Amino acid sequence: MGIDNIDDMAFKGFDFASEKGEMPLFTDDMDLMAFNAGISNANIRYGLKVPSVNYYKTKHIETRIRASDKELQTVWGLN
Repeated sequence: MGIDNIDDMAFKGFDFASEKGEMPLFTDDMDLMAFNAGISNANIRYGLKVPSVNYYKTKHIETRIRASDKELQTVWGLN
């Protein structure tokens, strides 16, 4: 990510928080931090409570928890 893209990601975060945009693909940690800064700015400006995007590593963005195939097989007896 170049320094020019930081503002673009922040604008995308601002638009996402104000329901005008979608979640972009993140290529590195700087993308995610700039996106969250945009969300924070929208929260402050408009009094919103949109949570920032959390992550475990660059390739994994935290979403809702899903059951694994093995867990489903164990619980539901599926083969």
